[in-house]
Amino acid sequence: MLRRSSYAAASLERPRLVAPHVLLGIGALVGVLLVLLYPYQALVQYTINATRGDTLTVAYLRNLLRTDPRNPELRLALVRQSLARRDYEQARADLAPLLANGVDRDTLTEARWVDWTLYESELLSTAPWSSRHV
Repeated sequence: MLRRSSYAAASLERPRLVAPHVLLGIGALVGVLLVLLYPYQALVQYTINATRGDTLTVAYLRNLLRTDPRNPELRLALVRQSLARRDYEQARADLAPLLANGVDRDTLTEARWVDWTLYESELLSTAPWSSRHV
């Protein structure tokens, strides 16, 4: 059986550095500041216009596409990112739904143009003596 301490300090409550409601207020203030500094539309537009092909942008576009799978602009941006990374198989897999589904004429034209660019980049990246280059 455990014995309780008979010291007076054992019954004292430890002092708080910050009250819970103040901590909650600081968290809400930081959240509001982040929303004001990085609005959703501006962040999405920046991601769509990015051409670096970095992993973070690809992951962000994949997550955005998961929330809106029928958005052709996001899909084309993801294909362009894969193209910048020279990941041609992934780019073809991401582009296939746009070429197969009935999308509007402008989107289909853009998808075909990106498909041509993909084919051209893949062809130029292969060695001239390989069987793929023929």
